Amino acid sequence: MFYLPWFFSCRLIIIFAIAAISFGIFPSKLMSQDPIVPDTIVEAHEPIVPDTIVEPQHTEEMLQNQLEAIAEESESEVDFSEVIEDLEVFLKNPLNINTATADDLRRLMVLSEIQINNLLYHISKFGRLISLLELQSIEGFDIETIRRIQPFVTVQQETFRRHFRLSNLARDGQSQLFLRYQQFFEPQKGFSPITPEELLANPNARYLGSPFRLFTRYRFTYFNNISIGFTAEKDPGEEFFRGTQPHGFDYYSGHVFLRST
Repeated sequence: MFYLPWFFSCRLIIIFAIAAISFGIFPSKLMSQDPIVPDTIVEAHEPIVPDTIVEPQHTEEMLQNQLEAIAEESESEVDFSEVIEDLEVFLKNPLNINTATADDLRRLMVLSEIQINNLLYHISKFGRLISLLELQSIEGFDIETIRRIQPFVTVQQETFRRHFRLSNLARDGQSQLFLRYQQFFEPQKGFSPITPEELLANPNARYLGSPFRLFTRYRFTYFNNISIGFTAEKDPGEEFFRGTQPHGFDYYSGHVFLRST
């Protein structure tokens, strides 16, 4: 009997297998498989681009971040109590950029005069904004600027006139009262006790009033349409509701702002 070496036997098996596949001797199921067709067809959609730049934040965190940025950028002294009041109003009733004036935009304490002028010029020339993201096409507005003003502004096409009824003012109006008391703990010579004889000899040796500083501000707002308020301040050493100041505070100021839309 004739025997082939084992490596020749392996080669012959491989050759016969290739020939069988080439001439279709093997079953078709081993040759190919039908393509797998899914039960459902997923249609392609355009990516949804949100009209937002930043994620929502808590009110306190948002105000804190804004105040820190204003403090770093401001070169002059800023009354942060008034800034906080304005930003809180805009958080509850966002400013409509399409109808905002230059003074409205300045109250955001973020935009420069160049940015404000570019924004107003863009709206007057090309019409009202459709989306907040459109601000990127205006010179001077980068992502960081849009990110900072986004929580306080909105973009609306339609405007409407509010009815200033007393019932609406009482229901939807917001009142804010701010008080600040300040006094040094260290004894000050100008407020120390003095004998009548010494005071008669030197009338300017002591202050007539109390040593504390008192600041108060009241403000009533109705959306972005009405703002009425007053400010009063007393400095250390000034009399309060007596003597030279029978009407209380040494400084008074007030404002009234009305807008129909």
